[in-house]
Amino acid sequence: MKTVIAYRGSYGRKTMPKVAELMVDTEAIDVHEVDMPKSAEVVFRWGWSGFLNNKEAKVINPASSIVCAAVKRTARKLFADDGIAPKTFLSFNEFLGGDTSGEWIVRPAEHSRSRDLNYCTTPQQVHSACDKYDSYYISKFIPKVSEFRAFCFQGRVFAMIRKLPEDYDSVSWGCTNDGEFSYVPWSEWPEDVSRVALRAMALTKLDFGAVDIIVDSEGRAYVLEVNTAPYLSVYYIKSLAKVLTYKIIKNWETPEAPEKFDWKSVIHPAMTEN
Repeated sequence: MKTVIAYRGSYGRKTMPKVAELMVDTEAIDVHEVDMPKSAEVVFRWGWSGFLNNKEAKVINPASSIVCAAVKRTARKLFADDGIAPKTFLSFNEFLGGDTSGEWIVRPAEHSRSRDLNYCTTPQQVHSACDKYDSYYISKFIPKVSEFRAFCFQGRVFAMIRKLPEDYDSVSWGCTNDGEFSYVPWSEWPEDVSRVALRAMALTKLDFGAVDIIVDSEGRAYVLEVNTAPYLSVYYIKSLAKVLTYKIIKNWETPEAPEKFDWKSVIHPAMTEN
């Protein structure tokens, strides 16, 4: 079955060809430079939500779901209203209608990495931060003791990393590049992290995503965002190739949510098969 991994520009230029090399009859293309092959039977959208000219192809990661996750403002509100993210407001007036005590984060509707992060401790500071942007969100600041990224594919987790910041007291712990994270063995996956990761995936209706999650001192997990074109180390390039291959060969569909959220119940079967 001819599979195409469609990425856009720098998002995937280094990693997606490597994923394709590990799969059978799979090609990675930059949709800004190459037209979609008419022979494609399966198209995996790697952070790309543009028009797909092949209506017959089966799509992994729908465009609407990628857009849902990409607009951080509405995505955070979606998660917050479901109880898996910090309390979130989409306007200053809405914020004033609630309990304004404590610490808050203000960010523009769309952002990347640790840029445009405003830490506020008073309503006046929140107002000043909101004035910087046409569209923004206000989110309750949660002091964290750990931060994870859970790689998920159709209802199961297939890998997890823990961030290793230079300063554990900083508001933002930066990005997950080589040397700034550690691999988390399956048996050490926190159950609440797995639970909220899969819930975030279900809310966005994404097939694939890397869910960023913080954990407070009481062990409660909160979703920050879902990335549809995340950084991948060599190990996770191989892992993604495995789950994509499993999906295509086994015709894997999203299973029911497990009753018990431990690593044995949430791990993707592609990672345990030879």
